[in-house]
Amino acid sequence: MTESILQIRRHTLSLKIITKILPQALAATYGKLCKAGETVYPVGHGISWAIYFNDPDGIGVEVYWDTRETAHGVERWEGVERVLEVERLRSS
Repeated sequence: MTESILQIRRHTLSLKIITKILPQALAATYGKLCKAGETVYPVGHGISWAIYFNDPDGIGVEVYWDTRETAHGVERWEGVERVLEVERLRSS
């Protein structure tokens, strides 16, 4: 599932792309981006694990794994974002 969200801010327009993938693909994507020297932010939301980065045009991209039905996931987002430990992401 891929969604595009347009956000209109005072005199600017930005596009954020959100893509849902499997945990192995999330870890692989993280590894490839890091190897390419990109800045990547891994975040745990409780309901999902996500990585955030910008594409070459500066468009924000979020790639995430829905963890609500896993042993470590929660059903509802509690408004808390935590830095996701890289080793935990790689072991998924």
